[in-house]
Amino acid sequence: MAWRVLRKCHKESVRRFLPLLRKPDDRGYRLERLGSDYGGWRVPADAVTADWICYCVGVGVDATFDLAVAERFGSDVHAFDPTPRAIDYAARLDAPANFHFHPVGIWSEDTELTFFAPADSRETSHSVYDLHGTGGGFQARCLTLASMMRECGHDRIDLLKLDVEGAWREVLGHVLEQPTLPIVMAIEFDSPTSLPLVVRWIDRLKARGLHLAHMEKENFVFIDFERLGARSSQAAGAAA
Repeated sequence: MAWRVLRKCHKESVRRFLPLLRKPDDRGYRLERLGSDYGGWRVPADAVTADWICYCVGVGVDATFDLAVAERFGSDVHAFDPTPRAIDYAARLDAPANFHFHPVGIWSEDTELTFFAPADSRETSHSVYDLHGTGGGFQARCLTLASMMRECGHDRIDLLKLDVEGAWREVLGHVLEQPTLPIVMAIEFDSPTSLPLVVRWIDRLKARGLHLAHMEKENFVFIDFERLGARSSQAAGAAA
């Protein structure tokens, strides 16, 4: 109970005080929300094109954002989630040909990990950390983004959604070690977290050229505006 109260206090402090410390700035880009109220994210809709490669890590039973990107822009969308309910859900989706589901987890190394069950057995989300003390779970194959890119034949990722139930620090830390980062990163800074921790990660991303463009509860959108502008200019030139 004390752990749950502490997590709730940390979340509330981030929501209340982070805007005073790190103010989001969309630089005039129109950020449009795609997906459901639960699973939606905001993206620079006027800049995303069909040649974008998008990785959506964490699906659960709500792929509305992932599907919206695939259907709206024609982008190549790859979604990743090893949980049994997500796999069953994805198998029943009426998805376009440019949407690809992979029943694997994303981690900081290529390995097999135990995914622990949530406190409520009716929920879908599992975590590589035993956040709720349930002690039980399942084993799943996990790959780094770099390894997954090799398997998919990609040399870049343009948009990365990262919703990994508390494992974001490990995964994001490995992502930031790569020489080239996605232009847009949508990240859930989920528990366990704290206000100082979130501030440090925002600053780490900014140091790599990704600026905080939008925040909503635990969901944060970062954009490399310089590269986004360059890609938009290239797309406009090709269209002309």
